[in-house]
Amino acid sequence: LTMKTLVIIDTHIFAHVIDFRLNRGDNYEYLRYFSRAYVEFLAGGLWLPDEYDKKNHYVVFVGDEKPYWRNRWFEDLGVFYKANRQWEAKPNAKHIKQCLTVIDEALTGIGKSVLRHSDPECGGFEADDWASAICRLKSPSTRVFLLTTDIDWLGLTHIPNVHWVNAMSNMNVPVIVTGKH
Repeated sequence: LTMKTLVIIDTHIFAHVIDFRLNRGDNYEYLRYFSRAYVEFLAGGLWLPDEYDKKNHYVVFVGDEKPYWRNRWFEDLGVFYKANRQWEAKPNAKHIKQCLTVIDEALTGIGKSVLRHSDPECGGFEADDWASAICRLKSPSTRVFLLTTDIDWLGLTHIPNVHWVNAMSNMNVPVIVTGKH
């Protein structure tokens, strides 16, 4: 019996790269080409360690949908979610729409879409909500690679066969963190 491999990719990694390149002055058409190639590379699994089947794995792209459900829930309690953050590494507001458009076009180009959801009653889910739910509901024999820059996702490595991959590392030799079980 072969273990199945699932790769969960946080779309924020694309937004940061695209935003950096837009701030640098890269041509928008070049970015569309670059993003498609980057998405194909990450989804293709060529960066997976040699002991994993690089051809037979599943890929899920997860993204945020605002306003977050936590914002609405905490507001009812008179508290602001993430209010104490002094600085957040997020794309420049003027580039958000371009980043999302480029990401969606790149994913559509390889026949994928981003798992996003918002409920009118409770609000939207964050990418880490999706990753957490998938990891907790997966079969114990399924290997999961969390491709992200969000260190909050490291907490999921306590689940057997869940590995955190630093998407900002050299993807030819990626930094992979596995929890102790």
